[in-house]
Amino acid sequence: MKDLVYLQSHLQNPDLFMSVNVSVHQLTDLTFEKKVTEALQLSGVIPGLIKLEVTERLFQEGAAIFSVLNKIKKLGLSFTMDDFGTGYSSLNSLFELDFETIKVDRTFVCKLMEDKKSKAIVKAIIALAAELNLNIVAEGIEQESEAKLLSKMGCQMGQGFLFAKSLPINQIISLYGTIKKSA
Repeated sequence: MKDLVYLQSHLQNPDLFMSVNVSVHQLTDLTFEKKVTEALQLSGVIPGLIKLEVTERLFQEGAAIFSVLNKIKKLGLSFTMDDFGTGYSSLNSLFELDFETIKVDRTFVCKLMEDKKSKAIVKAIIALAAELNLNIVAEGIEQESEAKLLSKMGCQMGQGFLFAKSLPINQIISLYGTIKKSA
C-alpha cells in the first residue's frame, strides 16, 4: 500500500488505484483484518483505492469467509471477482458479496479472435457487468486486435503484456512519468 501512495505522488495521480490478489489462506487467517487495518493506517492510502481481488473458490469456504469480507468492506476497500466465468458458481457469487468489478479470465481473451464461443462468452460477461453496473476488466490482453475488439464490446479496462509486463516501481515511474510529460 505504501507503493501506491509513492506512485500517486511521483506520477501526480491521486486517483491511481491498486489491485491486490487475496488468497483463501489469507482470508482464513484470523489476523487478516487486523493486518489490513494496520497497513491502511501505516500507508495513509485512501481505502477506496485498494481493490481486493478474490476468486470464487473462496465461496466454498463457508460463512466465516463472508464475515471477514464484510468486515474488510466496512474499512472502505472494494472487491473484484477475479477469473470470472471459470468457476462453477460465478453468477451466484455476485449475490454473495457486493463486487465493484469483474475480470474476464484470460482463457476467454486469448481465444477471442478465433473462437466464436469465447467471443460470445466475453460479450455476455460484458453485457452482464453493464446491466449490474459493475466495472469490467479483461485480463491477458496481448494483441492490439484483442484490445480494440474488447473496447468495441464495451470493456472498460484491460491488463496484459500488450500494455506492460510486471515492472519494478522505479521503472513504472520512469515509463509512465515520461508518457505523462509527453502527453
